[in-house]
Amino acid sequence: MIHSVNLAEFYYKTYQKSGKQTADTWYYQLRNGEISIVNKGELVWAAGLEKCRQSPKLSLADCFALALAKSENALLITTDEELANAKGASSKHIQV
Repeated sequence: MIHSVNLAEFYYKTYQKSGKQTADTWYYQLRNGEISIVNKGELVWAAGLEKCRQSPKLSLADCFALALAKSENALLITTDEELANAKGASSKHIQV
C-alpha cells in the first residue's frame, strides 16, 4: 500500500534524480500494478498527529507513510533512515 501523498513524493523525487521519463514510467507502473493507492481521509488527522509526536526532522509525507503503516499494522519499508527509526511502527530501512 502507498498513500497518494507518498506516491506524489515518490514521483517528484524520481523526477529530480532520474528525469521525467523515468518518473513517468515508474509512476504508471505503480498505478497499474498490484500496489493499492490509499487516500483515506482519516489518515490526514493521523499524519498530522504523527507530525506533532515524532522528530521534527520527519517530513509531513513521512508522517503519512507512518500513519498508514500504523493503521494497517503493516511493515513500513523506507529508504529514509530517520523514518525507519520513527516510533510506533515496524519498519525496514533499505539503503539506496
